[in-house]
Amino acid sequence: MLATYNRTIFENGDFSVCTFIPDDESELPENALKYGTFVGIGNNIPHSNDVQLMIDGEWKTTKYGLQMEISSCISVLPKTEEGIIAFLSSGVLPHIKNKMAVRLYNTFGDKVFSILENNPDEWLKVRGITKKKLEKIKEAYTVNYGYQDLVMLLAPFGISVNKIKKIVDKFGAEACEKVSENPYVLFTIKGFGFKTVDDIATKTNTPKNDPLRIRGALEYVLTEAEKNGHLCLEQEILRQQAYEMLNDGMETPVVTINDVTNVIIQMAKDEILKGDNGFAYLASNYDNEVFSARKIRQFLNTPQSPVNVSSKIINFERQNFPLADRQKDAIKQFFNNRFSIITGGPGTGKSTVLKAILEINAQVYEKSEVLLLAPTGKAARRMAQATGKEAYTIHSGLHIMEDTDISSTKNLEFDTVIVDEVSMCDMKIFSILMSALNPNKTKLLLVGDSDQLPSVGAGNVLNELISCGKIPVTRLNLVYRQGAGSIIPINAEKINTGDSRLLYNSEFMFLNADEPSLCFDTVIENYMKEIHRVGIENVCILCPMKSRGENCVNAYNKKLQELVNPPAQNKPEMKVKTSVFRQGDRVMQTKNNEFVSNGEAGIIVKIEKDEDEELLCGIKFDGKPDIIWYDVEEMANITLAYSITIHKSQGSEYKAVIMPMMKSFYIMLKRNLLYTAVTRAKSKVIIVGQRQAIFIAVNKTETDKRNTQLGSRI
Repeated sequence: MLATYNRTIFENGDFSVCTFIPDDESELPENALKYGTFVGIGNNIPHSNDVQLMIDGEWKTTKYGLQMEISSCISVLPKTEEGIIAFLSSGVLPHIKNKMAVRLYNTFGDKVFSILENNPDEWLKVRGITKKKLEKIKEAYTVNYGYQDLVMLLAPFGISVNKIKKIVDKFGAEACEKVSENPYVLFTIKGFGFKTVDDIATKTNTPKNDPLRIRGALEYVLTEAEKNGHLCLEQEILRQQAYEMLNDGMETPVVTINDVTNVIIQMAKDEILKGDNGFAYLASNYDNEVFSARKIRQFLNTPQSPVNVSSKIINFERQNFPLADRQKDAIKQFFNNRFSIITGGPGTGKSTVLKAILEINAQVYEKSEVLLLAPTGKAARRMAQATGKEAYTIHSGLHIMEDTDISSTKNLEFDTVIVDEVSMCDMKIFSILMSALNPNKTKLLLVGDSDQLPSVGAGNVLNELISCGKIPVTRLNLVYRQGAGSIIPINAEKINTGDSRLLYNSEFMFLNADEPSLCFDTVIENYMKEIHRVGIENVCILCPMKSRGENCVNAYNKKLQELVNPPAQNKPEMKVKTSVFRQGDRVMQTKNNEFVSNGEAGIIVKIEKDEDEELLCGIKFDGKPDIIWYDVEEMANITLAYSITIHKSQGSEYKAVIMPMMKSFYIMLKRNLLYTAVTRAKSKVIIVGQRQAIFIAVNKTETDKRNTQLGSRI
């Protein structure tokens, strides 16, 4: 709704309680208006009577009456001198206080915004505007300006300002034009369901049998399947699901099966859809899978001169320690093949084999250049620690960004490339990796645990490579890591083979808790004990779910922040939307940037203001020598990490792992989820909850199947 700021009732840092004058009182619920204003609470609200705001939020009844909990608000561009100065200094644009706003208006007048849009470098003539500040200002202005037309277009459909921001982030300055022409482009943005977009398209007079609507449904069905790990769907299933979705809620069908079929044919002609063997793919998924299979065949068909390394293995054992027969087999296999795989559970000696391979490789090929890679920063750091050699994430090693594809990758000039934790590689990142390799130049070794959870992204790469039967594979099966007598690997093997009769002792504990609240309290109690025993960086609560129910990641993080790092008078804080971060908090990166990879954890060591009085947060990430600094905007990609999801834990190790396991997690309970969680622990596992939940997880494997043809293509 449109409203104007009236006054501030309470303020604490970025948080404030304010009253607002609505433009249209009829948009407010009953009893929300008092003396012509309503109450709103939120962060970073522009405090200016001269700026009109577009506000979005949720109405809640409190002890003070009906209030709007504001999720976001944006300023509508003003036209008067007072309004322009108020807008510039309202906080919508960073680095601009009142004096700077006056200088800008005195320099450019009412053309200040058009100059920022069309000739922004002119702003550098104003004292105090630097190139770095101008970049931040332009970015914030572009987003805010881009909202205006979209708000007018989508506000009648109840689209939140947060979702409008996502559209602007996706499509930039052309967002309004793209959405107006084809509302179904919204399917490419997370959070837009078919019914919402269909409603927008309907009210913009798009016919129900319009090919764009049918195309949107087909793409949506495949995109939803991709979220569940599937690269493709059977063509008949795709056709039927789209047909049912398009006619849902209709008394008589508005779209026929033939309509759907005709659009599928046209999408295939336009190469939006591709497929074979009765399966349909989004084009990029098909291209990635086919390309990877062909590249692997090139590796397998490229001759490799055999090398006898038996004597060098004996020398390695003399200087280090004895190797098991399977470990020796893996070493020999590497030297006799262009492409090979080593798999095995945690502690089975994969890292030992890598160390031996690297040492012997340096003897056999004195000038050999080797590149060590892993999917995440955590996994790369562990690989480096285990081998004594530098290791990189796949993204940094290949110098690629999130939106890189196989057509824009540069070739790697290395004799050997070794990739660890390959179970975490989805089809997209694996295809990019393969596009950077030359089978005539490079030898490739993949390492990973095929029994762990598959990748978060679509595909099932490691299992497909192993099961195709064409690639040399060594499976290590003797456990070394946890030490003699440890039952952690024994129970991991039991889980892996479908045996729910786990063994319990002080190293592997089960604490019964039938009620969710008891489970929550027991997990918290044991977490506090363990961090005092081995340190906060060595303990983690691993949950199946992030945000659902009482025993989720978000609930544990909120409670543990209160207990482990409560507010204090001299302890700095930073508010980021609805989250609060404090100096001393355990946190995690949730999106790759140029310094830190998604999933890396660390501690907030400093929160302080810069020369412009803006808050900065300094985080010391595990294994990194330097503090990484974040402003408020960048902190949107940071989350508390006292507890994380089991999916996020892949590639990590902790001395102690604590897991809530309740039947209410049913949709997530499956064998490889439990196996992955248990195998993150080096010395202690504590499972809290219901025995039946463990039984369900150990015996449920049918949901792991993913639609992909990579193995059969190879």
